[in-house]
Amino acid sequence: GMGWGEHENRILAALAAGAPPDISHAIQYVTPSLYAKGLLEPLDDVVNDIGKDDIFPHIRDIGALQDGHWYGITHGWGADIYLYRRDWAEKKGLKEPRTWAEMYDWLEALNEPPGHYGFALTGTPGFFVNEDVYMFTGQNGGGIWKEDGRPNLQNEHVYGALEHFKNLTRYMAPGWLSHKYVDNLAAIASGKVACTTTWGRTVGYIEKYSPDIADPEHFWVMDYKPVGPLAGGPPETHMFTQNDGEHWVVYKQGKHIEEAIEFLKFFYKNENYIKWCDSVPIHILPIKISLFNSEQYLNHPDRKKWRHWLNVQRTYLEKKLVMPLLMNRESDSHIPWLMEVANSGILPDMVFDVVDKGKSPQEAAKKAEARINKLIDQIAPTIKIKKG
Repeated sequence: GMGWGEHENRILAALAAGAPPDISHAIQYVTPSLYAKGLLEPLDDVVNDIGKDDIFPHIRDIGALQDGHWYGITHGWGADIYLYRRDWAEKKGLKEPRTWAEMYDWLEALNEPPGHYGFALTGTPGFFVNEDVYMFTGQNGGGIWKEDGRPNLQNEHVYGALEHFKNLTRYMAPGWLSHKYVDNLAAIASGKVACTTTWGRTVGYIEKYSPDIADPEHFWVMDYKPVGPLAGGPPETHMFTQNDGEHWVVYKQGKHIEEAIEFLKFFYKNENYIKWCDSVPIHILPIKISLFNSEQYLNHPDRKKWRHWLNVQRTYLEKKLVMPLLMNRESDSHIPWLMEVANSGILPDMVFDVVDKGKSPQEAAKKAEARINKLIDQIAPTIKIKKG
């Protein structure tokens, strides 16, 4: 195990050297990019061994299903959530906001510096800013890609997302651009912030930093994230958030392809797979419907205690309100340069131009779109398999 920055760099270096591992994890946007270069082995045997109808379809197919075959399979999934101090909100008589405008008023009431701030986002590394900008665009009813896979940044949905980003900084701690992902987990758990965007793994931080109040009465997940003015409907049907569900992928150049596939079949046997899910009980959620519904899974003490967190994530999945990183629509899952754009830093630069350098959303988006188009022109010759 290693951090994503190091992991992805090692994979790319190994591929460039023609000596990849047999098998690895890959963030979901990596799968279409590697598939398009002809680097991945199909995993149909594994999907069929698990039982394709026993895998949540939205998890099974998005990003992994290319040209009628599966080239990746999620090890465990989870949805990006808004976690907040329920006791603070109830003390002030605040109801969960449903729109961005309501959210600003809600955060204003909860923002009490220097004791605690209203909201927290991650500034570094820029990888996490990728997450926020595509989620905010989705919550505002838009997407960051055109149907042909070219960037779609010069529009009101993206401009609104960038303004939303800027508005949120009014309720965030000074120096937030240097804050790391784990800093924000610790901040919400220790009472330094009222609300943050996070994942189920934060339960562990809550129990470490605030054991006396480590319960859903104090730490609650919003039923739905608020939506922007261009969303086109209520959050129950028009909300958008991230599905974090990294794939297992097997490399065509690997030396032990058959063994890698056998390992995956072993991994997903219930007696083995539940141990993996239990390692972070509210964060690594099973892809198997039957396991998710089982008493063995649901009766885990952490899942009984934090059941609301699980219920919210499953609702998002079943209503298809979640998508993998950098994919706003299902058709985006075939774009063959998602990995390269994600690692380029272009989208974070666009956000920083607005929130830190004072540029207008229009100016920042125009610059970012031109940079992505230039990058795509460089990548296009490496594509061996057309979008399928």
